[in-house]
Amino acid sequence: MKALRWLIVSGALFAAAASPRVASAAGSVAPLTLAEVVALATANNPTVEQIVAQLDAARADLAVARAVANPEFEWRETRLDEAPPGEDASSREFGIVQPVELWGKRRARIAAANAALSAAEFAATAGQRELVAGVTSSYINVLSAQRALSLSEAALAGQRGIEEIAVQRVNAGEAPEIDRIRARTETLRAMRGAQDCQLDLFRAREELMTLCGRQLPSDFILADILADPLPPWTGADQREQMLEGNPELLQAGAVTEFNARAVRAEARAWWPDVHIGLGMEQASGERSWNAAIGIALPFWQRNQGGVMASNAAWRSARAEETRLRQQLAAELSIRTQEYETARLQAEAFVDVLQSAAEALRIETLLYREGEADFIALLEAQRAARDTEQEYLETLRTAHTARAELTRITGTGGVAQ
Repeated sequence: MKALRWLIVSGALFAAAASPRVASAAGSVAPLTLAEVVALATANNPTVEQIVAQLDAARADLAVARAVANPEFEWRETRLDEAPPGEDASSREFGIVQPVELWGKRRARIAAANAALSAAEFAATAGQRELVAGVTSSYINVLSAQRALSLSEAALAGQRGIEEIAVQRVNAGEAPEIDRIRARTETLRAMRGAQDCQLDLFRAREELMTLCGRQLPSDFILADILADPLPPWTGADQREQMLEGNPELLQAGAVTEFNARAVRAEARAWWPDVHIGLGMEQASGERSWNAAIGIALPFWQRNQGGVMASNAAWRSARAEETRLRQQLAAELSIRTQEYETARLQAEAFVDVLQSAAEALRIETLLYREGEADFIALLEAQRAARDTEQEYLETLRTAHTARAELTRITGTGGVAQ
């Protein structure tokens, strides 16, 4: 188990060391990549220690299953009330009894423990993949919150500029007083939006910090992957990948196998152990040796309850495996559609963003020159802002869905 812990932790540290932190020309720390953040989480998140502990417990159960019963030693001394003159007035007996378990019974128990260990190993892999997927999602959330904050701050700056224009036109008698009120209201709304975005970013950073075991620097910077290309998800054999590589499904299969073997172990649990004994008795100066073989007679109790319970557990595990397979197949289809839809929407938004920004620029100029009213300017501003927010949400959805697809198919957990 020490070896597994070393592999998990040292692998994460190696990944972090492979991309050392370097200072930029301005002296600031270079942004952390997704792979580096995942490495920190793998090395420091308490989930890893839980995984190691669960594997230790499964290995301990296997050691118990393989253990051989200890021999029993018995000593007895009896004092005789009457004894002939000159003879020892005591009687002594000792013996050693070794329980011997029938091989088929022990073999079935060891096979069940081995299957339980396999299930624990797949559970460990699933736990690690789940951690990686969680870190990836949190990483994307931080980037999205950062981008949303930048957009809100830019919108606030733009709105303040519009308010200045409105105030100037109202003071010059070129616009009604209501424009000043509307402009001020929009500025306050933009200020509240920026504050909300700051809070969202704080929450996202805290979540990522927690997943990394609080080992990220307080002023950490992340490499932006939101602008990375979003290639089509080309996986014609996705279902086969899922069946062969999804650790949750492999774990469920291992649990079913464990319960099947547990049925065999319980069916043989009533087989009686053989007790082989060797003893010596000394009394009245005479010594005698004896040997004995004992075996229980299973007339009434043959572990009927244990067999019934293990059969029920096996049927339940088999049904759970089927349910999980169906659920993952549906989730795979949904996530694939979700990713492809978001990817295509993100591509379509590029032209819309440019058009909305240009419309806002033109309406601002027209309002400054008195050739457009304030309502038209507000509509152009809100359209530009909504378009940017929708584009950002589309990017977040696409990257998150892709990360989930790699987790479901068992091909990774970090979006490539």
